[in-house]
Amino acid sequence: MGPREDRLPRPDPARGLLLEQGDTIAAEWTWAATNTGPLTLRDGTQLPPTGKRIKITGIELAQLRDGKISAHRMYGDGMAIAQQLGLLPERTTA
Repeated sequence: MGPREDRLPRPDPARGLLLEQGDTIAAEWTWAATNTGPLTLRDGTQLPPTGKRIKITGIELAQLRDGKISAHRMYGDGMAIAQQLGLLPERTTA
């Protein structure tokens, strides 16, 4: 699941690729923010601010019906956020 804006302060969203086919729209985005406030985990635990800058990419899919959004999905890389904040060990190559 992608990042929630209430867990990291004010993101700097940037839209990338936008595709439309029929009643379906796909948008790729880049999301960046600096962790200047506490990070609330799903279990309610709060982690102190790290001051680290994070950047991830994701995609949103929307389906339209009668000119309105009838379905919406957003996918982002939550593991990338955790790794960039130092919550996970760095990747190593064998």
